[in-house]
Amino acid sequence: MSATLQVFPNPTNSLFTLSTTQILRGGVNIEISNIEGQIVYKKTLQSVGNQLFMDIDMSTQPKGIYFLHVNNQEVFMNKKIVKQ
Repeated sequence: MSATLQVFPNPTNSLFTLSTTQILRGGVNIEISNIEGQIVYKKTLQSVGNQLFMDIDMSTQPKGIYFLHVNNQEVFMNKKIVKQ
């Protein structure tokens, strides 16, 4: 099964939820970068017991296009986010 990364609502005004359809074992890295490649959000979760489901607040970021990257040692997923 291939992993799917879901982001909703997208576009967003501030808060969005991310979820995965695959169990992610071990540590998980979450990064959001802007269109210029600057990392604006970074979080490492030491242990994810099952599917990842979390809210991220983008209210401090300006409107624009962002790229979400979620990975561990087995899976690498990307998603484009639009902040209105």
